[in-house]
Amino acid sequence: MSSEAEKAVVRSNTEAVQSQGDFDLFEALFADDVLDHTPQPNMTPDKPGVRGLYKAMREAFPDFHAVIH
Repeated sequence: MSSEAEKAVVRSNTEAVQSQGDFDLFEALFADDVLDHTPQPNMTPDKPGVRGLYKAMREAFPDFHAVIH
């Protein structure tokens, strides 16, 4: 994957998943065997853990909107 394609994946995750809660896109972007090297407390370092973290963040901060500079 080119660096531009990699940037597009990160942008999609930030803008659509984290900022808008598009969890269908989350399923497409994250591999089933993803490993989170910085899991948060009470979260597992796997795909369900990452999904749980993102959902918890959306619930806690429903108006969150990331801006990429």
